[in-house]
Amino acid sequence: MLFRLANPTQDFSMNTPQIIPESFEPTRKTLGTILSFAEPQVLRVPPYQRHYSWEDEQVKSFWDDLVAFRGRHPGEAIQKKFYFLGAAVLVNTGSEYLILDGQQRLSTATILLAAMRDVIRNANRAAADQVQNQYLLREDYFKGKKNPKLLMNDSDRDFFRQHIQEFSDAPPVAPKKTAPRSHHRIAKAYKIFRDRLEQGWIKARSKEDDISWIGGLLQALTENMALVAVTATDEDSAASIFETLNDRGIGLSVNDLLRSWVLSKVDEEQRADALDFWNKAEADAGQGRGAGDLIRRSWVSTHGDVKARSLYRTVKFTLEGEADKSGTALSEVCLDFSRRIRDDAKNYEQLVSAEHEDLETAELWRFFMSAKATAAHATLLAAMRELQDAEVRVLTRALESLIVRHNIICARDRSEFETAVYEAAVNISSKKGLASALERLRALSPDEQEFSALFAKVSFKKQQATIAQHLLRRLEARLSPSEETFVAQAKKVHLEHIYPQQPTTKWEHHADYVDRLGNLTLLAQKLNSGASNKDFNKKKSEYYSKSVLKLNEYFKNVATWGAAEIEARQEKLAEFAQQIWPKSLVSDP
Repeated sequence: MLFRLANPTQDFSMNTPQIIPESFEPTRKTLGTILSFAEPQVLRVPPYQRHYSWEDEQVKSFWDDLVAFRGRHPGEAIQKKFYFLGAAVLVNTGSEYLILDGQQRLSTATILLAAMRDVIRNANRAAADQVQNQYLLREDYFKGKKNPKLLMNDSDRDFFRQHIQEFSDAPPVAPKKTAPRSHHRIAKAYKIFRDRLEQGWIKARSKEDDISWIGGLLQALTENMALVAVTATDEDSAASIFETLNDRGIGLSVNDLLRSWVLSKVDEEQRADALDFWNKAEADAGQGRGAGDLIRRSWVSTHGDVKARSLYRTVKFTLEGEADKSGTALSEVCLDFSRRIRDDAKNYEQLVSAEHEDLETAELWRFFMSAKATAAHATLLAAMRELQDAEVRVLTRALESLIVRHNIICARDRSEFETAVYEAAVNISSKKGLASALERLRALSPDEQEFSALFAKVSFKKQQATIAQHLLRRLEARLSPSEETFVAQAKKVHLEHIYPQQPTTKWEHHADYVDRLGNLTLLAQKLNSGASNKDFNKKKSEYYSKSVLKLNEYFKNVATWGAAEIEARQEKLAEFAQQIWPKSLVSDP
């Protein structure tokens, strides 16, 4: 996603104070300025930085933003207007600029410039050459060298140069099927830009050699799309920029910065191994938010709670402290940290995908996601690392009970839940075992009286339908503990309002009862569709009677359906709830 502000014309160079000026300096720079740095200071992505990672949606968003910005400021009206794209963190080594943050935007802009060059080459070769020499790859005829303006990391460099930066009359080199995904993303980004340029140019031009429409986009891209470029003199100073910029609302990626810092501290001979650990972790957990969540959950599972915005600083200082205290080289500490992230990534991917051979466990992991209780992932990561699988299943049931009792029914403070599950995770990681974790979780479990009273009155609005379905599925599983029925429920049954959401005749207290759990049941999709807004007796005789679910046998002896019947049924369900989600969370293993 691109970085946006309410006022894209704001001049940040005037409003941003100098931050530690002897270490680094923030200034507003246009994309064209950054991409046309004078030699020998070319832009280079360090070898430990990630590959090109933008997917189609992000590439299209970049294009749409450019076209929309140009459209709002046609002709000379674009002068002194700027569209803010976020921050770029650079390190000036004297011979080159290392890109620590911003490489995806800069490489995407380079791909778009290459597409512009190729689209206009036949109409105006001189203009195409100008784009090539100024922004892509300058040819030194005296030295016989071609110097790219942007050097990608080791994995992408050669392909990016051949496919994007080289100016050839031959068609672009297509990546092999076995090539890295980043190569395919680069090729796809080029194709998206080229297709859109050709389509737009055909509509806009007045004659074959009229390149003014593309020229207008080129101007907007290189002269008016800007970043806050923060240039440091060394990588350690650059690393500290994240916290300052993040505090000011410029959302750099903590996982990208942390990954870069860790890999920069690993000795060169071990860096390939560490980079492989991170690449495998991101392949399992996903880049961006997925990787960020993984790193935080992994860290919390062994060290306790840390907020996302403080994660970089906390990890950095802790790893440095561990190295000093133990006398172990920081390189080894960072390598071990990278290895643990890789190992946890496989388990994390299982958790978020809800993949487990035990069907009940998989169902409960899905529930943690829908209940927005993913803090429990930290506890489960610790358990999957330290405990037997049978103990992981016991812990999963205990976490479900606590989520239902504490978070959903009793609606208590979620921060207390997070504190408890994080402390339980640390207990497990500290080799204190399952019993210690359960003891910490049980301390937060509401008492039976409060839980029963609130369960007997709880309602679930439309946006909470998945939670209501889960509770009813668990109640059904208790009434009919058949694994085959349990599986069918999760995939094929729908939530049914016994008293309809849109009844022919509305009750006086419609809003008080329509979403009560006592007014909800489960029905197979076809039966649910047929029952719809029919009255209770017709639903009972034509639909509920055909259901194989034990939940719906309840209605056999119910003659009418009103507020009193809803209250009575929900009180009965509350009795079962105490058995399914007990105060002790689970029986002692």
